[in-house]
Amino acid sequence: NFPDVGPAPPPALARRLQAQVRELRRQVDSLQRRVTRLREERDSLQGELDTVVRERDQAVERQQIEVDRTLKARSDLHAHDQHLNSMRSSISRLEQQVGQWRSTSVGWRLQSKVLRPLGGPAISLFTVKMMLFAVVMLS
Repeated sequence: NFPDVGPAPPPALARRLQAQVRELRRQVDSLQRRVTRLREERDSLQGELDTVVRERDQAVERQQIEVDRTLKARSDLHAHDQHLNSMRSSISRLEQQVGQWRSTSVGWRLQSKVLRPLGGPAISLFTVKMMLFAVVMLS
């Protein structure tokens, strides 16, 4: 008998209350196990999510590298195309100049001194073109 609580409950009520306390403890234990399982599942899912996010980030990075590489290759091809067009234009102008020189007396002297080196056979226009092409490539 406790003065602040009052008299002890009847035995039947005490047994019922004890049974309820035991049932509540079982429920608390069950809920704690469930919370533990849910936390483990959450941690596992978080790990999987981290892996997927990391793989996605790596894929995005690889894709960006590929895009950059493709853009550079495209730019290089465009620059090469412009260079080839410039060379074609230069070769065309040089061919016209060679044609004009051949038709003049200066051209005949040039042909006899340069295009027939050391009194050998005349150098073909193709050879002249190739020499001009080499000069353009090296410049």
